[in-house]
Amino acid sequence: MSITSDPTMPKSAAPIRRTETNLDRFDPSRAEVIRRDPPRILTLNEAGALIRVSPRTMRNLVRRGDCHSLRIGGGLRFDSARLLREVAELSTK
Repeated sequence: MSITSDPTMPKSAAPIRRTETNLDRFDPSRAEVIRRDPPRILTLNEAGALIRVSPRTMRNLVRRGDCHSLRIGGGLRFDSARLLREVAELSTK
């Protein structure tokens, strides 16, 4: 019997379920809107959509030092102009 189906187990003791996060809502269809009029500061998803990569790839680029980011409120933020320059430099390497 699993923990969640045990009627004697208090509801507060049930395992915590993972909830949807911003990273789960990556929507490549928004990429064109972001490319046409990019805001100055981008979220991880917006930055990925701008350069047509997934959020995981964006995190890897930051981890390798290929893209500069700021950590604000626990999330990564990107300057759109700097990101586009860094991507252009990466493509010439």
